[in-house]
Amino acid sequence: MHLSNALGVRPMGVSGMMYIQCTQCGTINKLKLGKTHRPPDSKRTGVGIFNVNTKLAAGMIHSGIGETQLNNLLSTINLHCIDHKSLKRRENEIGHFIEKNSKTSENNFLIEEAIGSLVIGEPSAAGDADLEENILDNGISVSTDTCWQKKGSGRSYNSLSGVATLIGKNTKKILHHAQRVSSCRICQSAKKKGDFARVHACKQNWSGSAKAMEADMVAQMVKDLVVVEKINVSEIAGDDDSTGFEKIKKQMPHLEIEKTSDRNHIKKNVNSKLYELKNSKMHKEFTQKVLDSIQKNFSYMIDQNQGSEDGIKNGLKAITEHMFGNHTFCNVSWCGGLTKGDAYKHLNLPYGKDLTSKQLKADLEKIFQNKLLTKANQLSKLSSSQANESFNNTVASKAPKRLHYSGSASLGYRVCSAVLQKNEGYEYMSKVNEAAGLSPGNETLKRAGKLNIRRDRKSVKSKSKEWKTNRIKLKQKRLAKNVSKELREGKTYETELYGSR
Repeated sequence: MHLSNALGVRPMGVSGMMYIQCTQCGTINKLKLGKTHRPPDSKRTGVGIFNVNTKLAAGMIHSGIGETQLNNLLSTINLHCIDHKSLKRRENEIGHFIEKNSKTSENNFLIEEAIGSLVIGEPSAAGDADLEENILDNGISVSTDTCWQKKGSGRSYNSLSGVATLIGKNTKKILHHAQRVSSCRICQSAKKKGDFARVHACKQNWSGSAKAMEADMVAQMVKDLVVVEKINVSEIAGDDDSTGFEKIKKQMPHLEIEKTSDRNHIKKNVNSKLYELKNSKMHKEFTQKVLDSIQKNFSYMIDQNQGSEDGIKNGLKAITEHMFGNHTFCNVSWCGGLTKGDAYKHLNLPYGKDLTSKQLKADLEKIFQNKLLTKANQLSKLSSSQANESFNNTVASKAPKRLHYSGSASLGYRVCSAVLQKNEGYEYMSKVNEAAGLSPGNETLKRAGKLNIRRDRKSVKSKSKEWKTNRIKLKQKRLAKNVSKELREGKTYETELYGSR
């Protein structure tokens, strides 16, 4: 046989069967253009499933694209497109192993987090025989956050699905995740036809509103750890935007668990109030530079007084008083006004001078003293859910908010893919291939290694003082440049600007 005698190729996804005719006997021989496999429980005979087609579906999930984008790519490089039904079958095939590996990864890190929370107490009089009785279980500390697969406008939150996670404080890995889906394409299609839905793995598990998803998922995840896994949860950190903690206490009233707020959300809420005050244009003295200075002072005060309720109370008073020339509540470690007196100049205020507007001071005191002073204890025990926010971005890269994947099992596969990428690194795809009986792939491993190195370098770099300082300088430079241009250009973009002149 020779390739010159090939009669043609029968496409099967991105691979296929080549037919070659023997020049001596005329027999037509079939030649597979790649490795194939069969599901363990399959009794069907024939060519089998080409490995490359299954890996193609895995790549689609991993890279965050769908059937349309994938076939657009294949057609552009002049490769045979894969039928959407065939691609869906391959997605379900590899998706099963992605979900299985994701569950295993979460369980492994849950055990590691639980072991890390154990503390060995004082030895008993009986000696080493009672060593187990001296081990104290302080419970694990976790952070939580929720993402929805549709952007909320601020007035309308009607996403058809949501995903919540629990991340361990010590391991920084995902210990558990939950998903709420309020629609199913197969069920909806059958309902339109007035028929019964065919047997399928329906993922619809929610009938309430999109806003209520977060509280329900948080309560379910904590209950799974405490009741099912027998893991004690002592602290849960998150934003204060939902009633998740109240639902936990209602379902498990005897559970001793502490709720801590997320520092980024606290700062964000304060910033919103400051911008609301600035946009009211009631205070000429309240410029962007003054607002930035207040934000900076509040951020430093919160971080420096963690664990000290009295420090928070004093700091909230010092934020406004310091900027208006009263240094009674200041500390010599950071306030030059206590050492330099009248010669002191502010580094972050216009011309280094004190603020003078009494009305501005009164409005700022309403924010920092009237409202926040009562929350001093809460502000002194802040945690962070930034790791959850980072994971939400990973989910959005694999299941973009502009596309609808929750109508089938596809969303679950993509979320589990994000979990594995967070917990195991980029080489998780090779492990999924091995679990499915496929080769790990030399290029897959090589690419994963490069991405892991890049991620580690970026993580170290972004935590350095030099990188953070440079980021602030660049932000200030961009802001000054943009303000200068807008002043020269005048009004060019504004709501209902056209025709208002």
